[in-house]
Amino acid sequence: MSKSKKANTIWFMALATLLNIVLMVALFIGGFVLLSVLATENTSQTAYSIWVMVIFIASIGLSWLIYSAVVKAINKKCNLDDKLAPLWQSKRVRDQKKRQAAEERERGESVK
Repeated sequence: MSKSKKANTIWFMALATLLNIVLMVALFIGGFVLLSVLATENTSQTAYSIWVMVIFIASIGLSWLIYSAVVKAINKKCNLDDKLAPLWQSKRVRDQKKRQAAEERERGESVK
């Protein structure tokens, strides 16, 4: 695996994490703005607290759903599988790829 693939993966994950955090904060602020518009003076403290918890959980869930959709769309559009290193691989898959690479090197040397 090349170092450029690892570097690309690190940059992609850092930017994707930043996107996820920005989405979550934006949804959280948007939820509070919506709550402040919809809440009246008669809204009880308990109801307000429950809505704050709902907004918090919803902002996390919605940011994750949007993040997943954006990452899938970018992956499909830019074909990132070829440009990024896999994040998780089983030992069996890793060993299989090492054997394939060794076989390709041997075939390349035998042709020369």
